[in-house]
Amino acid sequence: MENLNIKNSVNIKVEEILEPLIELKKDYIFLFNIDNIFSNETGGKTRLNRDLFNLTHKKIEKNILIIKNILNQSINICFDEFKEILEKLELFDSLNLKTFFIDDKILLNDLTSHLVNNGVKQKEIENIINSLQNSIDLKNRLNNFLFYITLFDTSNFNKHIDKYSSEELINSSLIFDTINSYALLYEQLIRFETAIINFLENTFNNNKNLKHIENLFETLSKRADFYYYMDNRYKISLDYDLKIDYKKEINIPISWIENLIFNLIEQSILDTIKKDIKKGKTQKQISATVVLKKDTLNILVSNNGFEIGHIDDAFTLNSENVLIIESNNILNQFKNELKIESIESEGMRYSFSLPIN
Repeated sequence: MENLNIKNSVNIKVEEILEPLIELKKDYIFLFNIDNIFSNETGGKTRLNRDLFNLTHKKIEKNILIIKNILNQSINICFDEFKEILEKLELFDSLNLKTFFIDDKILLNDLTSHLVNNGVKQKEIENIINSLQNSIDLKNRLNNFLFYITLFDTSNFNKHIDKYSSEELINSSLIFDTINSYALLYEQLIRFETAIINFLENTFNNNKNLKHIENLFETLSKRADFYYYMDNRYKISLDYDLKIDYKKEINIPISWIENLIFNLIEQSILDTIKKDIKKGKTQKQISATVVLKKDTLNILVSNNGFEIGHIDDAFTLNSENVLIIESNNILNQFKNELKIESIESEGMRYSFSLPIN
């Protein structure tokens, strides 16, 4: 049963998101109105009001940062609860944790074994593990919100526009393509708003619409095309094949599936960039296949990027493996695990199967 005290504390913090969220939506809508940021000049020229565009974008980025900080503070509330439980057992210091970045399954299994070996009664062990699980479950739900923020972040698009002069952007299709891309991001912003409201109202976002997967890939494809890493743009090809019956109902929140897909695409992007840095310029390719067969969703993401010598290294707790660990934490909730393959001279392959009913 969920610890209501910690949930209430987290709710109070998460409610702070609503105000910057309102401002964020206003600024997005402002950008959609062409009359707001474009001027028509003699000779049929359409010119971008760059100062106004940049000002609006700065406001968007400011509110995105505020929201991200609030979510991280909310996760810290869960971490403090988690820490307090372990400190009472005099076990926290031995874990050497600075943040709530853990492999949920391994930690709980190791802790259970430790308590059993030290003669703690079974009922007490169950109470301890359940209390820790409450904090972990909340942490995972809050982490599930963070991937939405990355999706509706406009910074990569804006960096690309900044590379062009005002004269180069006159009547340019680039700026209109960017505004259209903002529309995709805005859809993710609305999804995020719905998820936050459901969280505050204590109803899990049980959206069962598989169509969201197609919308997600469209957004991810745009993101891959305008990907910036260390201020360098990388143009990455993302091909996807979706074999899904969109009328099929599922019994798990679609946001978890989207989060998993996002993580594996993002990891694949980083894999291709690692190989680029290590071996020189290469054509960067990612392919994804999503197949719904009966009541099982099979997802495969492969890339021609970095190859890991020892697959176990991909599951090591370090900053390079955050996306892998968090994906496994999601899958562990459904008694599943992520499969990783390193194929020599080809690249990386990530896959999982998830029963949806």
